Amino acid sequence: MKFILIVTTLSSLGIGSLKADEPLTCHEHPGAFVIERAVRDGLGTDIIVKRRDKAGPKMACEYIVAEDDFEFKNEMSEYFIDLQGRFLILDSGTGPDRGLEIWDIEAKKRTYAIQYSEPLSIRAEAIEFWTETGEGTSSNCPLY
Repeated sequence: MKFILIVTTLSSLGIGSLKADEPLTCHEHPGAFVIERAVRDGLGTDIIVKRRDKAGPKMACEYIVAEDDFEFKNEMSEYFIDLQGRFLILDSGTGPDRGLEIWDIEAKKRTYAIQYSEPLSIRAEAIEFWTETGEGTSSNCPLY
């Protein structure tokens, strides 16, 4: 059996290019407003989290970073999943091996990262997902 390696860029396939008039994606959360912007000529998104007063006016869906905002610049094809309180939850990657990242927007740092598999379930106090912990054997998996 023979194999051939084919290398191409996503932009040559028409994937990953951003049009100037392409809309942003915005998400309203209690106490915060999240704005996603597709990365130009790439995969993933840049993200701003704006803290807001729950009773305050509706915020505009504009990618403008203010001094008190948390801005996440895309590093490894990250996408917004959810915001739970001060924790920004991101999906990372483009293939079957997915990364789960959790950022503390108050401390402005990543607090958790792990490879995961779907399904993914998020509740106020927990995230449930599958992850590989080792090789399956008859002693650790009854269906093996």
